[in-house]
Amino acid sequence: MPQYKGIGRKPLPKLIPVEDLKYIKACKKKVKGHVVETIQRSIFGDPEEIFEMLGMDSDDFIGTSYVERTNLTIRAFLAKFVRKGMNFSKTINMHQRAFDFFQA
Repeated sequence: MPQYKGIGRKPLPKLIPVEDLKYIKACKKKVKGHVVETIQRSIFGDPEEIFEMLGMDSDDFIGTSYVERTNLTIRAFLAKFVRKGMNFSKTINMHQRAFDFFQA
């Protein structure tokens, strides 16, 4: 990334993930509204280590229903997580406090 010279918009800093981050993505291929195939890709971390941590083989299915249910519950009860509007958190500190209050 070239160094900023004071002309135009200042470029955003390059974000570097934490070294021990483990992130896997489950992509669902749909045909006419029906899931016909689920593709699992490792974004960060060793795939074998991730599957071992989850207690499954690489052929097993990774479901997202539990995570999606939690996301829906959070969005239903916290207006800050719905969209940018009147309740939008302008600082990460206030956003974290709202989530901590929800968890309590």
